[in-house]
Amino acid sequence: MHLEAHPPSTAELDGNVVLLHEAQLAEEETQLDGHHPVMAEVHGHVHFGEGVYVPRDKFNWMLKATSDSRFLREALRVLWEPSALRGRSVTGQPCHRTKKEGAQAKPAKPALTPRKMTALTNAFEKYIEEHRCPKGLTQLQRLQKRNRYIADYLKSYE
Repeated sequence: MHLEAHPPSTAELDGNVVLLHEAQLAEEETQLDGHHPVMAEVHGHVHFGEGVYVPRDKFNWMLKATSDSRFLREALRVLWEPSALRGRSVTGQPCHRTKKEGAQAKPAKPALTPRKMTALTNAFEKYIEEHRCPKGLTQLQRLQKRNRYIADYLKSYE
């Protein structure tokens, strides 16, 4: 994918996302005499936190989602390649349902990258602030449903 003309200077392209390594992030912050706040626009990219930058047009597309689950689905598509979502889980924990039923427990799937999950949560919080819930749920209730929506979407990659 072709990025904007001037993405953050010390970056690595990972699909649609620009990731700054911690050492590079510190260098970038020094160069800019400060740091990039979460949701700040930098060279046509939105900083989701944790050194994760998404092109502004992709973020605008995500914000047009009509529901929380659709926003999270689009965010997952932007932050991870489909191959990276196969065989993953939200937390990396073994399935508790099969343990309760006494069945042979399936091995735990690896968790999604914590750095990107934090960035995804930051973006989701921004979405929640800007979009009122038609079901009347509070912002906290909507945030608590995040993992369920992500897990449901990850099932499509099994």
